[in-house]
Amino acid sequence: MLPIDYEKMPWRLTKPTSLPSLIDDLKNCQWRQVKSTPKRAVYSAGPYYIKVYNFTYFHLLKRFFFNHARKEWRISCRLSKTGANIAAPVAFCSFRGKSYFVTRSVEPCIALSEFCLKEWNRLDKKRKYLITDLFADFIGRLLNAGLYQKDFNLGNILIAGDFSVFFAIDLQRARLLHRTLTDREKAKNLSYLLPCFEGTERRYKLRFFIHLVRIFPEIRPLLHNIQEWAYEKIRTHQLKKSHRKLRLNNNKSHLINTPAVRGFIRKELDNRLISLLSEDPDRLFQNVIGDMKNSKRSRVSLIEWNDRRFIAKRYNLKGLLFRIRRLFSSSFAIQKWNTANLLSIRGIATPTIFASLDMGVGFFYRGTITLHEYIEQPHGNQDFYKNILISKSGRQRVLSCLAFLLRHIHESGIYHGDGKVSNFLWTEKSGEIKIFVIDLDSTRFVRKISDRQRFSDLKNMLVYLVRAGGDKAIIDEFFDEYVKQNPLRFKKRRSWIKKLHKKVKKQLLHIQSRQKR
Repeated sequence: MLPIDYEKMPWRLTKPTSLPSLIDDLKNCQWRQVKSTPKRAVYSAGPYYIKVYNFTYFHLLKRFFFNHARKEWRISCRLSKTGANIAAPVAFCSFRGKSYFVTRSVEPCIALSEFCLKEWNRLDKKRKYLITDLFADFIGRLLNAGLYQKDFNLGNILIAGDFSVFFAIDLQRARLLHRTLTDREKAKNLSYLLPCFEGTERRYKLRFFIHLVRIFPEIRPLLHNIQEWAYEKIRTHQLKKSHRKLRLNNNKSHLINTPAVRGFIRKELDNRLISLLSEDPDRLFQNVIGDMKNSKRSRVSLIEWNDRRFIAKRYNLKGLLFRIRRLFSSSFAIQKWNTANLLSIRGIATPTIFASLDMGVGFFYRGTITLHEYIEQPHGNQDFYKNILISKSGRQRVLSCLAFLLRHIHESGIYHGDGKVSNFLWTEKSGEIKIFVIDLDSTRFVRKISDRQRFSDLKNMLVYLVRAGGDKAIIDEFFDEYVKQNPLRFKKRRSWIKKLHKKVKKQLLHIQSRQKR
């Protein structure tokens, strides 16, 4: 609820003489809500931005000891005196269970997250270098002022409409120390403030850190830690938000829970197909065009329904022990549904999963069926890799794209578990490359990828690349592309390369021995 008695509110202002002007503006300007959460709302009113913090009865006592608006007011007032770029503080007050913090509007501005997605790639090289230097100077001033910001969110940094200046906002979780930051605090602060610019070219990231090291030479030994801590913050952030986002995605699907079938079906499918899946998913295989795989463990088939193609996969019941395990473990269908959605939340392309259904419940479990989007592969996925790896330019492009994707998967806290080339579908349309990750049966989401898991995915990828390219030099080339984003993470390059060569050779010999049988 917006305030009414502005004159009665105990305002604290940066310029006491501006109180009548502030009250007139708050009364006459239209308040437009910009952001709203249960604890906080942000409004735009003429030349001001107003943050309104709500206090429940429990928090009425808490606000005397910890008041976000009061904290941000104090930090902003101190920072504005140091010349740091922030939204200029105007006023603060606590009144009738609410706390208000008023700042000057810095519009026209956009959040740095939006700028990186929409505007960065449109700029020329000279403009990118200039913005990189401006951003390094901006971060340097914040660190020199003693700011320790723990709110990992690119939306908390704004860039002006002409890209000439940056502003720091949302400082309610920050601390402003009265002393100089230690080397470790500076590095930690950078890991909170800086994103991992995966989509930014390496030359600009390198220029940024070179510029920053000139300002703070003492952080040079901690550059590797900065990036590792930043990735750790991303993974923690994603793990916290995943369940809420999955619930939002589930609004687009039907939850089926009957004695015969249990799982999810997307609402965009036609009613006849939804009815068939809800009653007897096994009838789906009556529309098979061809089998891609048909083994004791599973069957993968291409099906056609009303001139639309899908990939259907059936996980067969292994035995009595597997049936008993299903009594105590969570639904296999829901595991598959969540895995595919969690990958898409992390920005990793996977074929859309339209249905994931368990047949039978508990001891009467008979298997699981999943229905996926069909990705067109005109020349076959493995044949494509064999043909393109022959040419030098094509080989460099493929190795670079696959290494970048595998690196992104690992730094997102995902262990694929079966990272062979056939599970990475390469598509190219109008010069834009997109790689879809499939076969998520062994995928695991972890807080941090271990070296053993990293070696496992690298080995599986390299075994099939060496078989397709016929050249063991691919191991060195692929690993160099894989570590390009963060070479300090792999200082003992020779040890990694030697171990990878050994593992790949052992796996190739194993495959050859199986083929002779």
